[in-house]
Amino acid sequence: MGMDVCGVNPTTEAGRYFCNNLWWWLPLANYIIQNGPVHLVSKVKHWKSNDGDGLDADDAAELAKWLREDLASGAVKDYEERRNAFNGYGEHESFEASYGFSEHNVAEFATFLEGSGGFQIW
Repeated sequence: MGMDVCGVNPTTEAGRYFCNNLWWWLPLANYIIQNGPVHLVSKVKHWKSNDGDGLDADDAAELAKWLREDLASGAVKDYEERRNAFNGYGEHESFEASYGFSEHNVAEFATFLEGSGGFQIW
């Protein structure tokens, strides 16, 4: 099963569609939920289900900006290294913590957000 994230009013080809299977989407969503700006995170009630929840264009652009800042500062890399240090076999906060996470996936999601014109999670 995967999460299809669709741009509401895409301005770029990359902003049309973003897809992750659950093994990649859940860690990405967790990173955003745990570390993202509360005023944005709280606007999406269902980050982990595919019921059409999402953000408008302004909020999606702001989320992209925050992700780019976290990528540039090394915060995403640090998070990735801490998560992956266990290689899926250590003590985790939850089963989801053993799923995949990478800077590359975060950067791809930021690129999607930048051109999405808002998004819905399906």
